[in-house]
Amino acid sequence: MPVENCAIRTNLNAKQAIHKALAFTQPRITYGKEVVLSFYAFDEESKAMKRKRVKLNHLGTRKSIRKREKQIVSRFTEMLSLGWNPFGCPVTDAMLTRPKPAAKPVVLRSAEGCIDEYLTFIEREAQRKVLSDATYKTYSSYSRSLLSYLQSVQIVNLHDVTLQVLNDFLTSLLDRNVTVKYYNSTLGFLKTLFTWFVDHGKLETSPADGLKKESSARVTAKRENLTTDELSTLFEKLRKAKRLEFLLACYMEYYCYIRPNELYQLKVGDLNFAEQSVFVSAAISKTKRDAKVTLPAVVIELMVELGIHNHRSNEYIFGDRLKCCDKMGTQKQFGRYWDRHVACDGGLMPELQKRNVCFYSLKSTGITDMLERGVASLTVRDQARHSNLSTTEIYAKKSKLTVSEELKGYI
Repeated sequence: MPVENCAIRTNLNAKQAIHKALAFTQPRITYGKEVVLSFYAFDEESKAMKRKRVKLNHLGTRKSIRKREKQIVSRFTEMLSLGWNPFGCPVTDAMLTRPKPAAKPVVLRSAEGCIDEYLTFIEREAQRKVLSDATYKTYSSYSRSLLSYLQSVQIVNLHDVTLQVLNDFLTSLLDRNVTVKYYNSTLGFLKTLFTWFVDHGKLETSPADGLKKESSARVTAKRENLTTDELSTLFEKLRKAKRLEFLLACYMEYYCYIRPNELYQLKVGDLNFAEQSVFVSAAISKTKRDAKVTLPAVVIELMVELGIHNHRSNEYIFGDRLKCCDKMGTQKQFGRYWDRHVACDGGLMPELQKRNVCFYSLKSTGITDMLERGVASLTVRDQARHSNLSTTEIYAKKSKLTVSEELKGYI
């Protein structure tokens, strides 16, 4: 064999060996008239590097392909490195994406155990002053309330807590006549709690993500009003039992529509006996606006009977234990008094336990009664300090609304 032919064959074998060792070049995507993935790979049949082109237009828009570019390039690089022959095996759509990982087995975790872990976590955060004491107490209360509900409906495992279960839990709060603020605050906590569970590997996804806040109109519809007989009986029994401080609180709720979270912050200096009004400042008002609320004569008379006009202007009308004093009371003292002395076994009106009636029902009862007695909606709106007239009219009972006689013959 001629030396030249031997040299040529030796060079070819060396070149083929190098190509086979390299196996392939890095795939890349070009965006011309067509979107194409291209690379060179070693072809066993021709014993040389050969170019391979894969059209990608069918995968979607250029924008969507660009988002997946790294994924596609990585996928083909992985297949080539594992010995895939692009010339002997056709390219399929399945090759353009990574196979989905096998579903992980569901790990059963105790709802009680997970909530206990969370309680330990927030206690540690409170000790580190990351959480305030008030927030820690609130979160602890919400956590135990949820756990109590889960146990009542016999849900043991955390992964069995679904969106429907959480909605049912929130509905159970409405049955207890909680305020809209409390309801939505609990809802926000549930989102925080289940996000924590996800972040700490207790759940894959949070069932609380689909929860929606409740509107004041819907919650108001669930709260029952007191009947005329119940109202007169309540006022009569409170007076007979000489519980005049709480009777005044009921009057302020029924006649003046002052919310409990405003009521406990009112001071004697806010009262104007000559004008028969009470000033509710923007600092304590839910509406964040200064306002004057009219005090009917029956309210003024009870205040005089209690001697409130003789107290210093900086004293709280409903201070500690509902007494007029320097020490501020709490927002919850009204509802607690109602639950412990009025609507309870051995209380003044235990029959109210069977209905959705609470201390705050006095406000909605007062608004409804005033509208039914023919007081103009605008006047009621101003007294209740509603943001718009539609909110006021929620309280009107449709069955007792009247039509205007003077408009019946209007032309």
